[in-house]
Order: sequence, then C-alpha cells, then structure tokens
Amino acid sequence: MQRVQPADPANPSPLNGCERARRLLIVNRPDDNREALVRQIRRKGFEVVEVSGSDEALDRIDQEHFDVVFLDAATPDFERAEHRDALTGLLNRLGFDEELQEAWRASSEADLKVCVLFVDLDGFKVINDTLGHAVGDELLKEIAHRLRRAAGPTDRIARLGGDEFGIIHTGNDVRGSAASLAQSLINSVSECRHVGAHEVFITASVGIASLGEGSKSPGGLLEQADLAMDRAKTRGGGGFDFFEPEMVRIARRRRELEIDLRKAASRYDFDLHYQPIVNLATQRVTGLEALMRWDHPERGFVPPDEFVALAEDTGLIGPMGEWALRKACRDAACWPSEMRVAVNLSPRQFLSGGLTSVVVNALASSGLAPCRLELEITESTFLERTDQILAILRQLRGLGVRVSLDDFGAGYTGLGYLRDFKFDNLKVDQSFVREMPRMDSSAAIVRAALNLGASLGMTTIGEGVENHAELTCLIAGGCVEAQGYLFGPPQPRSQVFDLLGRLQNQAGERLERSAARPSPDDANRQSPGEE
Repeated sequence: MQRVQPADPANPSPLNGCERARRLLIVNRPDDNREALVRQIRRKGFEVVEVSGSDEALDRIDQEHFDVVFLDAATPDFERAEHRDALTGLLNRLGFDEELQEAWRASSEADLKVCVLFVDLDGFKVINDTLGHAVGDELLKEIAHRLRRAAGPTDRIARLGGDEFGIIHTGNDVRGSAASLAQSLINSVSECRHVGAHEVFITASVGIASLGEGSKSPGGLLEQADLAMDRAKTRGGGGFDFFEPEMVRIARRRRELEIDLRKAASRYDFDLHYQPIVNLATQRVTGLEALMRWDHPERGFVPPDEFVALAEDTGLIGPMGEWALRKACRDAACWPSEMRVAVNLSPRQFLSGGLTSVVVNALASSGLAPCRLELEITESTFLERTDQILAILRQLRGLGVRVSLDDFGAGYTGLGYLRDFKFDNLKVDQSFVREMPRMDSSAAIVRAALNLGASLGMTTIGEGVENHAELTCLIAGGCVEAQGYLFGPPQPRSQVFDLLGRLQNQAGERLERSAARPSPDDANRQSPGEE
C-alpha cells in the first residue's frame, strides 16, 4: 500500500489540485477534523469510501485500485491524486513523465537499460462511437487490468490519454525482454471479448523505443515509441515494432501529406478512374468499378493505399466517400443502360450514420437506376456492430441497389454474415488469384470461395487478373466475372467509351476465334470414306 504525505488540515486548497480524481479512500481518521474534511471532499464531487483497518479491508483496497489511499490519521497531500488516472487507477501522463525521469536518472547509476512501450488499442474508436462512452470506459478499465496482469512487477504502467497506454520497462537484455512483454500485452488485450453484455473485437499495436537509439531526453523516448507504434498499426495492427531513425522522416512526410489531403478534401481535388468488369462466358463488359485517384500538384499521383488509409485515420473518408458516390452515379448515368457502376464503401461510412440518405440523394440527383449501382464492402465492416451493419445493408437492398462483398478471403471475421445477408457478388481477393498458377493452396482456396459463392447464389468475381494463366485458373474454377489489368487499367471518365469500344471489339474477335476452332470431338471424328 502507498502512504501519502501529510498536509495542513486547516488549508483545503490542495483539493483544487485533484479535479481529475474521482475516488478517494479514507481509513480510520479519529481526529476532530475528519468530518469537515469529508464534507469538503464530497462538495468537490469526489466519492469517499471508508473501511476499517482490517486485513480484509486492505485486501479490498488492493483489488479496487483506488486513486488515493489514507493509511494514518494525518491529513493527506491531495496533490498526489494528480499523478493518477481517475478512470483506470493507473499513472496518468504527469505521473508517467516523473517515473520516466527517475528511471532515466537511475539508468546511469545501474547496469540497466530503460525502454518505453507505447500501446494503442486497434478499433477502440469504433467501439466507443457505436456502443457509447460508458461501454468504452468499462473497456478501458478492463484493458488496464489486463495490462497490469501481463506486465512485470517492476514495470510502470500509465494511461497517457484516450486509448493510449505507456509502460516503462527496465532490464539487461531490454530489447529481448521488451519484445516478450509486448507480445504478452497484445495477447492479453486480444483475449478481451466481452464488456458487460456487449461482444467486442479489439487488438493492440505496440511501439518500443530504448535508450541508445538516438534519444536525448525521456520525452524523445516516448515520441520514438509512438512512431514505432504507428508503424505496427500500418502493418495491420495487433503487432509490435521497434523504433528506427527512418521513422522520423516517414512521420514528417505523413504529417505533410495529411495537411495536403485536408486541403484537397475541402476542394474535392480528386478524380475517379474506372476499371472494367468482364463476364468470362460472353467476354462482354458488365460494369466498371470506380477507383479514387489523387493527382498532387507537387508529388504527382499519390498511391491510393497511402492516401485512402490516411483518410480513414483522419476521418476524411466520410466526405470523400460521399463525393465519390455522387460523382460515380452521375458518370454512370451517361453509360449504356446495361452497364453497372461499383463504388467502394468504408466501414466508417456505415458507422457515421446517414449512409442510406446519402445513397438515396446520389441516385435521385443523377437519375441513375438503383439496379445499376453496386456498393462494395469488405469483411472488416462486420468487425463491430454487426446488427447495425446488417440493418443498413437491408435498407440499401430495399432501395434496389446491389451489394458486393469485396476482397473476400483477406479479412479476419467469421462467416456468419453470409448466413444473415445475401450478397449479390462475391469478389475473391487478388492476393489469392495471383498465386493460383504457382501455389496449389491458393488455387484450392479460390476454388472453395467460388464454390461457396455459387452455392449461395452470388455472382463470383476474380480480382487483380494480370495474365492468361490466372484467367485460365479462374475459368476452370467456374468463376463468372473478372477484372484486372489483363482487361485494362483504370481509366478516367473521358476515356470510358473508348475503353468499352475496344474491349467489345476484342470480345467479338475472341468469340469468332473460339467458334472457328474445332472442338476435340470434331478433330477426332473421321470424314466419310476415310479409313
């Protein structure tokens, strides 16, 4: 148990320094000032809990992690509460900084090394936004408990703010032990599956930085661990990474790119390019997928994987996605009436509210028939709030639009959503398609996906087809449609009609060659009179 230092009971001013604390514990104050002090504390909005000094009571104190503990008759120093996070009972940022300074000084006196682990929860914002802040708070308390359990006895843990935690770790082989600790933290967090009656899916990304890697101050050490955490998160989350000096340059470029992206989003300085989707039996184009492009005035074309991920992180994906939907519908309204347009939706668009209205307005303003619009979502959309997502999908289906499951096989969810909602299309992820000709396992996975889609009445589409070997494998597996650079790269709106004309001419030529080519039975059949 931690004993706080005494202060002057006649001076209540120290109370003003602990506004962030919300649970105070007093143990057996027999002096005359006790009742007045309790009234002062309660007027400040704090909860006062009184227990006896028995062993059972002290055990309870340990378990409940109170912010301030009074163990004698002396008036406490309320300023101590400033070092604790009111929600979790962990150190707060102020307490963490002081502990890090002390560990920094001690490292020069002992044969030990110091490192910082920066822990950020993957997916917490979605849970907090959809299930409410009360559930989010309970989740943070549960995570804090799990971090305590996973950390070592000498590790110091703090909640730095929001869903970010910091851990001070010391040791001899600090790199090896920090890696083991990081994996233990990640495993512990990922095992959290329920908060009250709510099912959750959450992981953690961890960044690690230690003395001797260029840090000249404790604050610099925390910043480096933060950069390493960002790298771990960009790799998909649920992992850890060590700081490298190159991360500073990458972070600087990312900050500059974010500033430029915000400016571009305010002016909608983007464009849509369209990639054809081809029916493999008729060789005809059945639709085109809209893909966002950003031509930066100085950087040139920014890779979509780079700026779309940044838009997701910054929340810009909402207005950018709405703009893309409206423009795609306007463009497609000028195409042949049998041609569909596919538009990608972000999980954030489902959770921000108003998606159905956005689709209705886009269709109404463009005059596009609902049956010509396909909305593509990925499996990650179902990681949170499945019931809410399914309800929105049914609303969209009620409008008459088609719904496609994109990048199938690349997600981390179960298959229950396939039972609860009937998708129109199932698009097999390109990572498997490209490996089909040389990897039997990938070919087997694609065939299984194609069979699953067919059995559920979905049109199956192979993504990322780049050569005839991949196309042959898809046709042999019974794939219905395909898209990729083999049929043509994404083109701007001004070149769509030229693209369609060229592909239709190529399709006619292929069909003529196929009709002229003798079948195996014809080649083996003898003409009359031949021996």
